[in-house]
Amino acid sequence: MSQIGKAIKSYLADYDDHFPTNRLPNGEMHYEVQLSPNEYDAVYAYGVNWVEALYPYVDKVGRPGDFYDVFKCNNTRYGIDPNTSTENASVTYVMNYNLLEQPAGSVRNPDCTMLLRETGFLVDAICRPTVKSTTAKTPPVNAFLTKNDSGYRKPQSNLRYRLHGEGSNILFADGHVKVMQSALFPENWIDSKRWDATTKQWWNSLEPGKKIICLNP
Repeated sequence: MSQIGKAIKSYLADYDDHFPTNRLPNGEMHYEVQLSPNEYDAVYAYGVNWVEALYPYVDKVGRPGDFYDVFKCNNTRYGIDPNTSTENASVTYVMNYNLLEQPAGSVRNPDCTMLLRETGFLVDAICRPTVKSTTAKTPPVNAFLTKNDSGYRKPQSNLRYRLHGEGSNILFADGHVKVMQSALFPENWIDSKRWDATTKQWWNSLEPGKKIICLNP
C-alpha cells in the first residue's frame, strides 16, 4: 500500500494535483468500473478506472512489470469475489470514492483521510464508500472492510474481514499506512452520529481518542 501511495503521489504531479478517476464509458463517475480482460491490450475498455491510471507509476515504485505484486495482498486468501470474472478480478484494494478527481489541496486532514483500504477478496477497480458522502444527509455506505459490506456477493458470514490480526491496513492521504483495528470500523452509519457539523466531514467516530479516520476532504 505504501508503494501505491508513492504511485499516486507521482500521478498527482502529472495531473495537476488531482486524484485519479473511476468513470464508466458513458462518462458517469461510479464506485465500480471493471478492469479490462487484458490490461495490456484493451486498457480502458470498460471505462477509465483508478487502477489502470496507476499502472505506469506502479512500475516505477515496484518490481518492473510486476503490477500484481503491488495490487494484491498476500493475506487475502478468499480468492475472487463470485460476482466478478477471473479475467477482471485483479486487486485487493479500494479507493475512497470521496477523493475521486479531487484536488490534493482540498484534503484538510491528510494524515487522517483514508485514501485506500483493503478488501477481503480479489475485486474489480471499485471504490468505498459506495456513495459520495459529502453532506449530513448522505452517510457513507460500506466505507470500511466489515462483515456487513453488501458490496460482496459471498455470504457475509464467510467474509474474512480481519486481514491483519483484528483489523486491516489503511493508506492515508499523506502516504502513511497503518493497521486499524476492526473495532474502529462502524457497521452502521445512519443510526450513529459521525458527522462533524463544524468541519462538515464524516469520521469513523466523534469520540475523543477514536476520531482518527476521515472520509471526505
